Amino acid sequence: MPSTSSIRRPLPRLREIGVDLNGNLIVPGTMVFPVDDAGLFPKMETGYLRLSRLWGLRLAPCRAVRETSGFMQPSEAGSELSIPEELSVFILRKLRDGADGRYERTLPFDCGQLDSVSWPKSKNIQPLSHWTLIIEISEEWVKVSLAAKLHADNLVMTGFQGNFWSAQNGAAIEVSFEVDPIARVAYFGKWSTSGLTGSELADAPSVSSLNSLNISNAMIGSNGGIFGSSGSKWVEILWGEDPADGIHLSYYNVVSKNDQDLLSFDSPLYPIIILPCISINFIRKLIIENFYAKIEFYDGEFGVIVFGGSTGSTWEIIRNIFLSIKLNNLGLHVSYVIYSSYLKNMKNSRREGGFSLSWEVMILRLPEMAQLRSRVEAMEEVDSGAPANPAPPPQSDAAVGSDAATKSSVASSFFRRLFLK
Repeated sequence: MPSTSSIRRPLPRLREIGVDLNGNLIVPGTMVFPVDDAGLFPKMETGYLRLSRLWGLRLAPCRAVRETSGFMQPSEAGSELSIPEELSVFILRKLRDGADGRYERTLPFDCGQLDSVSWPKSKNIQPLSHWTLIIEISEEWVKVSLAAKLHADNLVMTGFQGNFWSAQNGAAIEVSFEVDPIARVAYFGKWSTSGLTGSELADAPSVSSLNSLNISNAMIGSNGGIFGSSGSKWVEILWGEDPADGIHLSYYNVVSKNDQDLLSFDSPLYPIIILPCISINFIRKLIIENFYAKIEFYDGEFGVIVFGGSTGSTWEIIRNIFLSIKLNNLGLHVSYVIYSSYLKNMKNSRREGGFSLSWEVMILRLPEMAQLRSRVEAMEEVDSGAPANPAPPPQSDAAVGSDAATKSSVASSFFRRLFLK
């Protein structure tokens, strides 16, 4: 943990945090437990842990080397710990939003597990119990300490094989790891961090192929937001705590980059586009099979276009949306045609746009998208352009597809509450 003196610990640069190409975080830490009765659970002190957010929060000792891309290449070297959901949610929330202080939680019942290996399925599993969690945050550095008994009180209910430490009364596993402030911003989306230094105009946005990744080029804002590109413009893509939340698109001509490789900005170009019916998770589901999709929403209330001016903001409700989405060697590309109007009976105005999201950003912040990387590489597809704009809207009064109809209802209800109550 940081010193209690007035001297702050120096902040790392974005290129110095540990993230592998599958979107796992590599952090300094330890996992300590006694040898089990039969010697089935390997233990190895490497000084580093691999933290995975997919399918719950999981930790495993690892060794790692940094590749030329700045991403890490880990090799696991021990058993894998699965943290109970209740504690996982609490840890992730504090890593994202926690203020300086000390936080404690306990779970006195059977939950979580220790796997002898992270893969394959034919592994030994020890259920755990009586968890304690302590999170200490000082000057935005986070230290997480976990402990649990290597024993399940009720094996019948849990359905596990047995207690592998049955001859060792009170045997426990203890885990400790630390996360720095820049990793909290870049990886977990922390809103901001103090101590950032320097500022210079960033180069025009560029997109790397999977063969030329560079973590320093990941377009991450100092506010925890992520940026994409639209030609020579920057596009900030915001959502809430969950990728299932709808997105906000703000466009910028100029942004700055600080010494830690994070982006900052002033006022956006108007209009700002708010799409509660379109989320990153929704986009991922559309393209997960074929890496390409088109979707149409029409005759509803699907979002808002916000216009700025000296007299204040005005807005128009989005009545129709036509999206074309593609995932390829250069990243995620989304183009749209939007029709909007202030009042329902007004003639719709038409607006076209889009954005590209780099692989560096998806690896850092969207682990579900990062998992598609190897499939895209296997296709050996190189496509430097975003897909063509969708066709004009068909003459129909019905939303296309059950998903669209559902999102139409949700979005309409949302905007009635927001603007028309």
